[in-house]
Amino acid sequence: LGSEATLSSQIELEREGHLLFQLGRISEAIEVDRELFRRFADTERSGTPPSRFVFRAAWHSIVGGNAEDGATWLRRALPKYEQDGPEATVRGVTLDLAAGLVVQARYAEARSMLRRFEARLVNGPPRPWQRVEATRIGVEIALHEGDLASLGPASDALEAALSADKLSHPIALQGYLAA
Repeated sequence: LGSEATLSSQIELEREGHLLFQLGRISEAIEVDRELFRRFADTERSGTPPSRFVFRAAWHSIVGGNAEDGATWLRRALPKYEQDGPEATVRGVTLDLAAGLVVQARYAEARSMLRRFEARLVNGPPRPWQRVEATRIGVEIALHEGDLASLGPASDALEAALSADKLSHPIALQGYLAA
């Protein structure tokens, strides 16, 4: 497009990073995300990317082995998402943050994020993948904390959520592995 400082250029860079991630080239995706963040540091007055650019890069970081950075980015962006919406994005970011906290063995904080997710359900039902991810995270927390009283109901809820149609393969696979 002729300029690295245009929003269109940043959007294309974000898409490139996500495509690399989907292809399983996670370390390359993270490098593209870093370049995107460097560009925003040079072009934004605040030095940080707009919230909409954070959630994919944060997820790439969490999956790529740097859950602490990913969770930090999500935690910073979540209030902006909660203020501006859309609701599906707010819920997705909340679940991603909970998943990042589970990876770091920060179960109390992850449980808090799940409660925050559940509180948002007054705005409408969750998407099927959100229900699977929320219940999967609940199973992971109960399992790692040795909370047998919660593990049974959480596993049952996960199995029920997995019966939904239109689940992406990665979400379904993670759910089945947790179950």
